[in-house]
Amino acid sequence: MIPLRALFIEDSEDDALLLLRTLKTAGFDVFHRRVESAEAFNSAIKQGGWDIVISDYTLPSWTGLAALSLFKELKLDIPFILVSGSIGEERAVEAMRAGAQDYILKDRLVRLGPAIQRELREAELRRSRRELEARLSKTEDRLGRLKRFFSPQVAELAVSGDLADPFQWHRKDVTVLFVDLRGFTSFVETAEPEVVIGILQEYYSEVGKVVQKYGGTVGHVAGDGIMVFLNDPIEVPNPQERGVLMALEIRDLLLRLSKNWQRLEYSLHFGAGIASGFATIGGVGADGCWDYSIFGTVTNMASRLCSCAVDGQILVSQRFLSTIEALVETEPAGQATLRGLNKSVSVFNVLRKKQ
Repeated sequence: MIPLRALFIEDSEDDALLLLRTLKTAGFDVFHRRVESAEAFNSAIKQGGWDIVISDYTLPSWTGLAALSLFKELKLDIPFILVSGSIGEERAVEAMRAGAQDYILKDRLVRLGPAIQRELREAELRRSRRELEARLSKTEDRLGRLKRFFSPQVAELAVSGDLADPFQWHRKDVTVLFVDLRGFTSFVETAEPEVVIGILQEYYSEVGKVVQKYGGTVGHVAGDGIMVFLNDPIEVPNPQERGVLMALEIRDLLLRLSKNWQRLEYSLHFGAGIASGFATIGGVGADGCWDYSIFGTVTNMASRLCSCAVDGQILVSQRFLSTIEALVETEPAGQATLRGLNKSVSVFNVLRKKQ
């Protein structure tokens, strides 16, 4: 027997019993309630849990169409079937246009069981579709949030479950690159806002393409400054070497862009700092306002080196240089006292990749 919670809108007790016998014959184990008025109908609907509504077409105090109208106002996704002792074709068409799933003559109630089975299947399909759409919407929201920070490939891996949730806090050995534009403050003071926005969009877009090429993650963007790190959430081989090659390519890119900007009489230049080490990484924020953040000495080191760099320089520490010296040519850039660090460090400017 198929369990069925049925709400009857019916003024005749005998007709309600006829419906019950018909449904039991069709294989339903029926729990039912019979109502005759709008007030009783509203009370029953508030009780909830109904699988189907079966309504007579003509009642003493209201009609099946009035019941259907009230039913639609409540936006209930429950099958609604009209029954009648006699119903003309025009009324039947009117009922279907009003939203009834079916209409059945009382002398043909043999159709009722199959009609209910059909409508229950379709109602279940609609519920499944809504649940799927809700999950899809949630997935798309999460994918959009992840794509703010990661390459599309990484974001899709995280959403599919093939990659642990990167927003969970974790420790990782990473290479961090800070890049910013020199002369940006004076540029903002003299340029129109639309020009500033256009140049920033070009800057972010072009740098972002290079970051994706090397498998990097954008950790923070603020005005003219961009922080990128490598080896999280997906591990990459030789993150220090990748980091310095990425920095060289970004420098070449920004040198080309700065020539275009100079033609527009805007003087913008480039500086960068790179460091590597362990950091704590994860998501910070609340619903609708999340950031992917990284904390640790390594970020401070990269940021301070970037601040010390003059036009065109990519500064690294002696410690970082030991991991890349076979790959690139460098020159000493003196000693630097970096705020937040206890002592000065020897820094080097990365010139070019070795031939």
